[in-house]
Amino acid sequence: MGEGFIRVANTTDIPPSKMKEVQVEGENVCIANVDGKYYAIGSICTHEGGPLADGTLDGYEVECPWHNSRFDVRTGEVTSPPANEPEPVYEVKIDGDYILIKVKGRIESSPPQFELELLEKIKVEGTDVMSFKFSKQSNELGEDKTPSVSD
Repeated sequence: MGEGFIRVANTTDIPPSKMKEVQVEGENVCIANVDGKYYAIGSICTHEGGPLADGTLDGYEVECPWHNSRFDVRTGEVTSPPANEPEPVYEVKIDGDYILIKVKGRIESSPPQFELELLEKIKVEGTDVMSFKFSKQSNELGEDKTPSVSD
């Protein structure tokens, strides 16, 4: 199969111009078939966590069904806001009818991973609106990325 690659689907599972979400080692990955070539990016939208595999695929662009952010499946780069962070990109290999993904071998354009801690949750009375305040800490550096407010 190849070192570091994991079988995630069969080529017949994902017809041309379609996508499928798979879970590999705890990561949600969106596999897209563009004209018989397979690409894999993170399946959770970097804007607000929408399910990219449930969105639409138009050429090399996947559109999030929640707020219409668009990403290039070849590079993970944002092609249309509101998202401003790219999706992680995964190396894909085809072995016969099997689609294989190399999870640990992400292509270097992957964004850094962060851990969020919920600091505050506010419900706006008389509405269905919620407001959240988080503290963001980098998992790589262990440094706090919470914005500070000065007087």
